[in-house]
Amino acid sequence: MFAMKQCPECSAQYDDERNFCTKDGRSLHKVSAVSSRLCPHCANSIAEDAAHCPYCKAEVDTVPSPEWLIRDERPRETKPSRREKTTMSKIMLIAGIVLCVIAAALLGTGILGRDESGDTRRLLAEKVKELQVKEEHVKAVEAELAKVRQEAAESVKETEALKARLEESRKEQAAAGQRLSGGNREPDRRSARQAQVEPRSEPRPVERPPAPSRPVRRPAEPGVYETTRATEVHEQPVGSSRVVSRIGKGTRINVVRSDGDWLEVVSRRGNPPGFILRDDTMYVATSN
Repeated sequence: MFAMKQCPECSAQYDDERNFCTKDGRSLHKVSAVSSRLCPHCANSIAEDAAHCPYCKAEVDTVPSPEWLIRDERPRETKPSRREKTTMSKIMLIAGIVLCVIAAALLGTGILGRDESGDTRRLLAEKVKELQVKEEHVKAVEAELAKVRQEAAESVKETEALKARLEESRKEQAAAGQRLSGGNREPDRRSARQAQVEPRSEPRPVERPPAPSRPVRRPAEPGVYETTRATEVHEQPVGSSRVVSRIGKGTRINVVRSDGDWLEVVSRRGNPPGFILRDDTMYVATSN
């Protein structure tokens, strides 16, 4: 019996000197292992104090140790047959597998992995560094959150102060409106009192001055006119009639007749005829 340690997570076995698993960092637990040996008949692993092999059921305590044959003479070199080659290949394959298993077992027990403690320390240092970085990030986020909360509290205070001022201004406006309505009612009351005291007199008719007579303008002569400003051509000699076109300043037009303040124009370029204001034109010459 010898003392050893085992990981509760991955069941890896270590010697008694280690305290943590190199794979997942879990703390190791002490377990007791029984020393073993190989069965001389079937080569299976059995307990060192076992009397019978549990695999081949043979007695192992009475079997003497195998003796190796020693030959003085050198045997002749014979060519191996195909069957012997196959058997040797199988034996080499089994030996390689056994060696791999033994190496894995030695690595698991820590015999060949003495430098794993350095890797474990490096991994632990990296984890601690990552935790420190995360902790600093959390602290920064908490500080930012506290700042945002403080700003929100200040904004709430400012909003409440603005509401109080708005309420005060509403009260002042209501009081001013009441004073204004009371001041407007006072002249009405005074006039009502005076009307009750003074006798009513019939209102005098208001004499309106006569409307000025519009001078009668002479009919305009037909001929060529030039516009003194931009004007519009109406369908009828009325300002509310439909506008058929627009004429720019300095455009020469042919006038065929006049109707009060309007001149009837005819276009030589195929534009629709219409009426324009007489005040927007100037006589130039007679038409040919």
